[in-house]
Amino acid sequence: MPLKDQLLFLALVLRMHESMASLREAELYSKLLEDYEPLERPVANSSAPIDVKMGLVLQQIVSVDEKNQLVDVNAWLKMTWHDYSLEWDPKQYEGVADLRFKKSQLWTPDVLMYNSADPQFDSSFQSNLLVYPDGTVNWIPPGIFRISCRIAVVWFPFDVQECFLKVGSYRDELCGRSKPVSTFGSWTFDGSKLNLEVDENGFDVSSYITNGEWELTDCCQGSCAPGTCCPEPYYDVVFTFVIRRRVLYYGKRLFRWLERYPARFRISAFNLILPCILITMLTLIGFTLPPDAGEKMSLRAFATLMLNDEFGTTRIVVAAIRVDTVSYPLKSLIP
Repeated sequence: MPLKDQLLFLALVLRMHESMASLREAELYSKLLEDYEPLERPVANSSAPIDVKMGLVLQQIVSVDEKNQLVDVNAWLKMTWHDYSLEWDPKQYEGVADLRFKKSQLWTPDVLMYNSADPQFDSSFQSNLLVYPDGTVNWIPPGIFRISCRIAVVWFPFDVQECFLKVGSYRDELCGRSKPVSTFGSWTFDGSKLNLEVDENGFDVSSYITNGEWELTDCCQGSCAPGTCCPEPYYDVVFTFVIRRRVLYYGKRLFRWLERYPARFRISAFNLILPCILITMLTLIGFTLPPDAGEKMSLRAFATLMLNDEFGTTRIVVAAIRVDTVSYPLKSLIP
């Protein structure tokens, strides 16, 4: 057989194999969804809870709104569970190793962020679900989550903020817990129906993109514990991250040597603290001039104008929301 005919025959065989695999995949889709009910929990025993392992992949801290006590976080939610009705033998279906389903086609845990500040409440992208032959279902919906976090600017610009991402049951939040946390959890299932667990990676920051103003200093592995507020078991999974304003944000090269001092005493805002120090020095120099010197009045007027301009810039950054959030370092600079 000529080489040209051999290549043509090989191409036809490969094409037939691809068509057969496509038909077998379509057949598998039809078989799995034939009697599938998306509202039914995928458990063989209806009295047993379904175990859902959950993790969080922090991509970026997008913004921190001190005035409104909000933090925008770019993150991926990772959820994994077993669906016994979605199992198949790859050998019987031309080696189909995985399938993708829409969220509306399969049962999914109704996990939401309870104290979401987003206008649409659920800001996650409803991505497809990836199903494997053993019935394992992986769902990784990404999103930019706007969480409520108490921003204390008492030590601005040397402040450190601690925010929480809490996964748990809705009723757990209604039963008297007052932590300022951002809460993910099942909206309708209690612990006897859905058991939230932390996966092996927990709080993953391996792909974190640094923020220009805020430095991620610490993060904690999610912890899982049953709630004690209600007769039913309710489980909480908490992810904690700590951020502080980046040291020498506006003048890092000039004051790099100051990094050996404790963080609270570093000059982290070059265009804020240093001008105020210089203004204070000009004010003190004014007292050394003779009372009848014309330069004294000019110097004091110049210092006053600079101070007004500097605190005009400060008002953009610092939000005096409550008495306990007024910055002590800035208050000490007010003459």
